[in-house]
Amino acid sequence: MENRINEDIICILKKSESSNIIMSYLPIVNPFLDAINEIENLCNNRNFGLIQMAEKIESFKELNLLNAEYSYCQELNRPYQGVKANIQELIKELIEKENELEKSNDNNKDDVAKEKLAFKYLVKNKLLLWSKAASINKTYRRCYEDKTILIFSHRLRGWSNPVFQLTPNFSVEIKTNFGYGNSSYFFTKLKYKNIEITPFSEWIDYEYAEFSQINRYTKSHELKNKYWYEAIFFCQKACDLSIQDENAFVQKYILDECEKMVSGLEKIFYTDQFSFKRKEEHKKDEHITKIGH
Repeated sequence: MENRINEDIICILKKSESSNIIMSYLPIVNPFLDAINEIENLCNNRNFGLIQMAEKIESFKELNLLNAEYSYCQELNRPYQGVKANIQELIKELIEKENELEKSNDNNKDDVAKEKLAFKYLVKNKLLLWSKAASINKTYRRCYEDKTILIFSHRLRGWSNPVFQLTPNFSVEIKTNFGYGNSSYFFTKLKYKNIEITPFSEWIDYEYAEFSQINRYTKSHELKNKYWYEAIFFCQKACDLSIQDENAFVQKYILDECEKMVSGLEKIFYTDQFSFKRKEEHKKDEHITKIGH
């Protein structure tokens, strides 16, 4: 399910009819898939040239609805993200490419055919990307309009830190800055009775950890769409515990963090070998031996 997030479903946190906070999913409906699938089915036909493809695209009038600029990150951690769709420009590119290939490769029909095939699939993939950007953008609007939806996953480019008041005592801040390379981040920040919940234990869990960084979040997430599940589930579980058992919530998210940090610092001081976690997916923990031991 996690791998489908922001592809064909949106992960959401919402209020149920009984006012409980529940995690759910909202389908992303792509109304352009039939037209794109029909175009794709014709791509391998050698008689379906670039001019014919341009005509076919022009015949699907609904594709003109794609024309727009979208704040859409194909990869959350990559720089220079965003999508600009223009059907008329795409049709023009197909016609120009056809004329270019026919003039430059008249004597090599196989090479011409291969280049045409590659360009057709390039165009098809552009259409698919544009349709995904348009469809998820429409789903965002549904989320904004539905007042029962408190949090929803997204792949929007740029800085955002909306605060969601889930209960009178409990709020969540989803901090994202997608599409800016090394400056990208994905955080959740919990606050209970105006107390910011900070992961103090990260001081001893990771080799390089600074208070200025740790203070920005309660939990840091990988810059991948599937980690929206982790982020929203984390918010739901914390909120549920704060409602059901205040003492247990304080113990788990505040006192346990402080106790773990103190005991960890003592362990580092008195032992010769210890290991640090790695935040990056698939990277193993690193084992360290003190210099001189």
